[in-house]
Amino acid sequence: MRNYSLLILWLIFSACSKEAKKLDFKTKAYATIKVKQAGHTNDSIEVSISHVSIIPDDYFKAQYVLNQNANFLHVPVDRPSRATVHINGFAQNIWVSPDDTVAIHLSPTGKPKNFSGKFVSENEYFMAKKKATGYLSIKEPVNQMLRTFDNYNELKDAVDSLAEIQMNCLKNYKEELPVAFRKMEEIHMIYNAAILKVQFPLFNQAMQIIESPLPGSFYDFVDELELNNTQAISSVSYFSFLTNYFWKDVDQSKLKQLQGKERINYLKNHLVDDANRYLNNEIKDYFLAHHLTDIIRLYDKTKLDSIATKWEISINKELVTEIIDQKALSKEVYEEDTKVDDFEMYSPNGEKIHIRDFEDKIIYLNFWAPWCKPCIANIPQLNATIKDYHQNENIVFINLAIKSEEEKWKESVEKFNLQGLNLFSPKGEKHEQIKTKFGITGLPHYVILGKGNIMKVNYANKAPKVKSQLDALLKPNN
Repeated sequence: MRNYSLLILWLIFSACSKEAKKLDFKTKAYATIKVKQAGHTNDSIEVSISHVSIIPDDYFKAQYVLNQNANFLHVPVDRPSRATVHINGFAQNIWVSPDDTVAIHLSPTGKPKNFSGKFVSENEYFMAKKKATGYLSIKEPVNQMLRTFDNYNELKDAVDSLAEIQMNCLKNYKEELPVAFRKMEEIHMIYNAAILKVQFPLFNQAMQIIESPLPGSFYDFVDELELNNTQAISSVSYFSFLTNYFWKDVDQSKLKQLQGKERINYLKNHLVDDANRYLNNEIKDYFLAHHLTDIIRLYDKTKLDSIATKWEISINKELVTEIIDQKALSKEVYEEDTKVDDFEMYSPNGEKIHIRDFEDKIIYLNFWAPWCKPCIANIPQLNATIKDYHQNENIVFINLAIKSEEEKWKESVEKFNLQGLNLFSPKGEKHEQIKTKFGITGLPHYVILGKGNIMKVNYANKAPKVKSQLDALLKPNN
């Protein structure tokens, strides 16, 4: 009966005009964040802010130093949504919206104390929630408990318990909150917990935390969720859940054999197939528009237009076209035969190293992370390839860990005996710039730079297939 009712509702919505049901995402909008210090001090304040957009699918993170004379910053946002701000090392979620301002008032100790502006009630709730739970996201306590689980059901129970604590915090919050915000917070909690449960089996394959087999009933919890949830279209957790749920059936053996654009295309095409199978037309349109705006850095505008047609994006076609045009003009990703800007990396002992330090060599740059199963799987072949070139002074192999924790990186380098030059990029604005300029949408990601730090091959082959590309560049007169 419930499914029949949903069908009737869907038919009613389908009969409405696109304008009536379309949720507008903003492509060139900003929220303003003001940080106000206590008293009249002019001390500098270190502030970092992060935000995830849905359409376009972008992760923004930046760091600032503010003072009384320059106490505001602008954050690109596509819709009313949460952002995360770190002020003097203190983390806090805040609610932001395009073209609106949030003012954060600091206590004498430099921590957020209260708020002013349009979203006072929402932001005071976020502060109360963190005080009650001790964390911003249930990912934090789950990550701390990972190695204590003996089976998959223990993980599910732990995630559900933490999600229930958060849900009760919202239900028991006495102050008035906008109805729409309460609903979005519930949606965020539900799908955020679901993401952790869906992601864990693949994560466990790489890290081997739980030895017992995956129960056949493990994914039964998905039956209690709405795959087609029109109320969740503005929730990034919802889209992330759908993505990870659809990816659980990816052929991992085939995925291991692919790299670069082939790998990304395989994953995206899998999403298209599952979107056609499980999602109604409206949700599918938003979901595919979300993913199309993630891969725009890989293709020229002509091919992207054809992909948008192939994926049958209609509700958001005008928006996607606008985003494609913007990206085509920006030329964010390094093109072939362009010089790569200098950037910093760090050795295990903390020494700062620049990419320009290797301008006299050909560089095979391996972007990887300790949690990346394909990265780990390729280490034996990579080590063998490095050994083949160990007497050639014209080439250097750099393994640059990104999207990683420093200690886990060091442990993994030692555990897997990773050869070559092992370097680390700490999270932050420069880290995000590296990912953007190299067009990194997934790991591993391989790049070949020629002498002078000239981009030669982005999305290069993995070892040992990369040897033909390297040998071509190592020939005289190249």
